[in-house]
Amino acid sequence: MNIPETIDSARLSLKRARPEHAQAIFNTYATDAEVTRFLTWQPHSDVGETTEFLTAVSAAWDENKSFSWSIFHKSEEKLFGMIDLRIDQHRAECGYVLAKSYRGK
Repeated sequence: MNIPETIDSARLSLKRARPEHAQAIFNTYATDAEVTRFLTWQPHSDVGETTEFLTAVSAAWDENKSFSWSIFHKSEEKLFGMIDLRIDQHRAECGYVLAKSYRGK
């Protein structure tokens, strides 16, 4: 599959999620119980958990199992969420997470 690692719009940049994004994700939303309430994972207690998660996400990309992008606000140059595309034969699922301060925008 030829999935783009970066997708840009006028306001946003989606960049392939990588372990280097761990600190920003940890600081922005990974510890927030309200944000993670409906997700498949619990709030992270340390940045190591976030790094492990992103390492697994990166491996899934390399295996063509799922594709996750970190969401950046272009003008603020700030990471504020993630979107994930999971492909299973002829079916695809999409999930996302956004920091509370960026909801509804």
